[in-house]
Amino acid sequence: MVDGDPAPAVRRLKASLRIYPVAQTARPPHTHFVNASGRSFNTIHPTDATFFETVNRVVQEEPAIAIDAETLGLLASIGIEKRQRFARA
Repeated sequence: MVDGDPAPAVRRLKASLRIYPVAQTARPPHTHFVNASGRSFNTIHPTDATFFETVNRVVQEEPAIAIDAETLGLLASIGIEKRQRFARA
């Protein structure tokens, strides 16, 4: 921040930050930033059984290497595995 103003840091970050899959390194796509300031959204995870459906969705959508083997083993013990249907009891 410069004199309490975050704008210079935001400009610098937006000018240099690039997020894309490694497979697109040769031709990286444009990084699109969404301004969520002033918008309300829920960041609280469910506290009931649907929590595990949310975890399963993350496991299915993220690359296998995004989650360590120990955590994947724990999740597998409750039926959450990559490319497998999660059937909660």
